[in-house]
Amino acid sequence: MKIERWQRNLCFLWIAQTVSITGFSFAIPFAPLYLQDLGVTDPKQLRLWSGLFSSIAGLTMTIMTPFWGYLADRFGRKPMTLRASLGGAVALLGMGLVRTPEMLLLFRLIQGAFTGTITAFLTLAVAESPKERTGFVVSVMNSAVFLGTAIAPLIGGALADHFGFRLTFLISAGLLFLSFLLSVFFIHERAAPQQQMAFSFWADTKAILTIRGVASIMGMIFLYSACRNIHQPVLPLFIQDISTDPGRLGAQTGLVSSLAGVASVAAAVVMGIVIDRGRWGIGTMSAFVAALFASGLFFAQTVWQLALLYSVTAMFIGGIDPLLKVMLTRSVPQAKSGSAFGLSGSAISCGWFFGSLSGGMLAAIMGLRPVFLVIGVFLAAIAVLLTKLVRKVRREKTNE
Repeated sequence: MKIERWQRNLCFLWIAQTVSITGFSFAIPFAPLYLQDLGVTDPKQLRLWSGLFSSIAGLTMTIMTPFWGYLADRFGRKPMTLRASLGGAVALLGMGLVRTPEMLLLFRLIQGAFTGTITAFLTLAVAESPKERTGFVVSVMNSAVFLGTAIAPLIGGALADHFGFRLTFLISAGLLFLSFLLSVFFIHERAAPQQQMAFSFWADTKAILTIRGVASIMGMIFLYSACRNIHQPVLPLFIQDISTDPGRLGAQTGLVSSLAGVASVAAAVVMGIVIDRGRWGIGTMSAFVAALFASGLFFAQTVWQLALLYSVTAMFIGGIDPLLKVMLTRSVPQAKSGSAFGLSGSAISCGWFFGSLSGGMLAAIMGLRPVFLVIGVFLAAIAVLLTKLVRKVRREKTNE
């Protein structure tokens, strides 16, 4: 069977994306525990610092991602993959060398401003592939993201328990640099978009947001990102609270994250294929089931109970993301895909900032467990909104 050019390119994009996400996931999940090594030991202060660390990159990424998406449409999508992976390597290297929590936050800000590998690689993958295969391409690239989050925490946690958290950040930087090299030598773009001298960033943004349904999709992307990130500053600390083996916190945190990643990989691949066939209703069903299991995390008493519930929740959450991305891709012209994914990346980052910060604040005020109930509420809201949007799209297709 002959392998077409876009398929070969997609293969290397998938590898580069997997490596980059593996790099981020090798260290970032353990940041709340790393902050303890940097001197933050008071429980309430630790929860606030964890919330700040988890959220602050989302703030700079919210601001910068639409700009990077605009540049992708104007000057090429491949340069954006190079910027994102190299920026990540520099930021993670800095995190591994810091001596204070303030310096750690500074490099986290830099990470948010200059990275965004998920958006960069996905934009190039969609632009270089046939439009009728969008669902397949999105599912493949999503599987890279989830696979990276599945592999890395397990290995990174075990290494952190034996050699310290600092080493995991240094290894992460090396993996991001490897992703950069893969982009340089193996990933190609057919032709960079024609450069335009007129800077029409705001005009492009307004034009995309006024397309029917796009604003609603962006709102759901924001909620989706918030519910995926609200627990990030809480999860390692919750495991620390319920664990009976405090000497293996890194490994246990990695195990919980990795099992969820494996479940998400399976969901991403299956959902992409199903959504390509027009069965969008399964995304709404996934959101409802995810809301139920996320609320159940409130009652977890052991690490294994947490791992099971968290994995099932992640599997059903994985059914939402491909649907939102496919709906967005099919709503905008391909020439504007970079700007559209830039805006969606901004919505993701804004949800990341809001979710992580509110998760840390809620944990400091109300305790760790109530955060999981909030995730369930967010997912239920997404399910209701998705149901309405899918019905609206189907009615419009019927009337065409």
